Amino acid sequence: RAALIDMDLREAGWTVCDIKEAVKPETACIETKLTNIPVSSDFPTGVGYADYVLYDTDGKLLKQESIEDYTKESILGTYQTLENFIQTWNGEQKKEIIRNMLKEKGIDLELIKKDQSMTDVDDFDFICHIAFNQKPLTRRERAENVKKRDIFGKYGEAAREVINALLDKYAELGIYDIESTEILKQNPFTKYGKPARIAALFGGSDKYRQALREIESELYRVA
Repeated sequence: RAALIDMDLREAGWTVCDIKEAVKPETACIETKLTNIPVSSDFPTGVGYADYVLYDTDGKLLKQESIEDYTKESILGTYQTLENFIQTWNGEQKKEIIRNMLKEKGIDLELIKKDQSMTDVDDFDFICHIAFNQKPLTRRERAENVKKRDIFGKYGEAAREVINALLDKYAELGIYDIESTEILKQNPFTKYGKPARIAALFGGSDKYRQALREIESELYRVA
């Protein structure tokens, strides 16, 4: 938080107070209790905490902003539309590039997902949810949807078993793990041999990477 959000506020001319629940005129205060939040399932009593609250010269509330608000604004500032984000996500051969870009903006999706009890959701779904109000699927749901489509019949039996194992690992760990060939050094892949031998089941390393791209395309296919 302090690395980027505080810096942005200071560059905009705000003084940032690091004392929790402080109320100071012309100041951005952190982790402040609010009693006038619109009642919702998240705030059934209308009481909660804002990550940041901005006060005017008289100490009156100007604006409240959470980490989620900051994340949404940053994502919308980068991608503008849901369609643009989906196109960019699908166009990246390494989805980790997008995660790292957001980290450079001070956004740690894993921490935010943990705070919202959404660790079983892919970063793709979480971004679509938090920035574009889309209903998220869990990684398990996405993996099972791909399995139901049964679209990898062109591959041999052993290769299809590897694909199913990759989908299981995606459901368990996420997209970044299956994008790395290091995953092939773990169970259950080791029973097929070393990574080079596993790639040979697909016709070589280039064909394996092509199969992985097909898996990703199916995982993030928009109905």
